[in-house]
Amino acid sequence: LSPKGTASILIGTLATGTVAGGSVTINGSRGVITSASLTTASTTVTNFDFVNNRIVANSVLVLTITGGGNSGGRPFIAQSTRGTGSATVQIGNAGTAALNGTVVIDFVVL
Repeated sequence: LSPKGTASILIGTLATGTVAGGSVTINGSRGVITSASLTTASTTVTNFDFVNNRIVANSVLVLTITGGGNSGGRPFIAQSTRGTGSATVQIGNAGTAALNGTVVIDFVVL
């Protein structure tokens, strides 16, 4: 803990993966997921299975969209369910236009 009350926590090596066939497997405490190309219509959601050996039923998943090739709509992340070894992640569209590309999601499993 620094004198200012801040700290850094190291939680493992950065792992990466790309969603294919509705699923991505990334085993690690933190990483980056690249979605498949999305065409999600306004006010709807699509989901994918996130397989990770660090996820347990009471895990906290921190998921943040940090980039990607999408230039339409307004994507957002909602975690819908989790269990031992996997979670179902939803990508929604809060915009008026359809999504039209990939999104990049940073994650941490706590």
